[in-house]
Amino acid sequence: MKSNNRAIAGIPAILVFLLASFTFAALAPPPFPDEGAGSLLVTVSGESGAPIEGASISLSCSPPVSFSQKTNSSGSALFAEVSGNCLISAESGEQTANASISIASGETASLKLTLRPPSTPDFIPLIFFILVSLAVIFTVIWYGKKILLNMKTDFEKSAAREEKEEKFEISPEEQAELAEPEPPATAGAAKVIRTKKMSDIIKTLEEKQAAIVEYLISHGGKARQSKVRYDLRIPKTTFFRLTRALENRNIIKQEKYLNTAEISLSDWFLSAK
Repeated sequence: MKSNNRAIAGIPAILVFLLASFTFAALAPPPFPDEGAGSLLVTVSGESGAPIEGASISLSCSPPVSFSQKTNSSGSALFAEVSGNCLISAESGEQTANASISIASGETASLKLTLRPPSTPDFIPLIFFILVSLAVIFTVIWYGKKILLNMKTDFEKSAAREEKEEKFEISPEEQAELAEPEPPATAGAAKVIRTKKMSDIIKTLEEKQAAIVEYLISHGGKARQSKVRYDLRIPKTTFFRLTRALENRNIIKQEKYLNTAEISLSDWFLSAK
């Protein structure tokens, strides 16, 4: 009976202790704030200045810590308990923005970001450079072609003038050569059968070049130079120019027979089908 009375008597003491503890906790001053914590308010807008909702924002600060949020309807996002040097990147679709900021302990910093589409390379200067280069190249080619054409025309006029001024003459040596009998190979030459390709080749020749080839065809494909020149009445300098051009095109070939020179149609020309 006495023990029960003692237990009942101790209850008020316990209640007093609990009441005192709660009173002390309620009246105690608030704890000191964390001096290392700060905050950052980021506002994101487009180039027009309108806020962008739902933009993704990434925040990386030192010491290494990362945060990410999306902007609200006013284009803002609040990052609490951050400090130090921070890198911020924001994106919405293809629009992006990047920035850096230093947040001091206990500071509430703010940052505005303007999202812009990715920049495209400016091809206008490159295209302009290419067009100018092509214009210069075509101009050089055009003038070069014109100069070469004028040079060719002048050369042909000069050659024609020289041929006109040059008189047909036969030297004593050529007269003696004409008096000699024809070489056996020339005298017994077989008849040349003209083909269509031969005729096509002759059409591409100058008038006097074609006359020399026609003469050789009618004389079995071979003749002495002096006789060809005498029969066609071609001046000596002109004749050498014509035969050299025909030889360069592999239409004729020149041979020596004793003290005389012969020209004959080439195997390539004779085999033209």
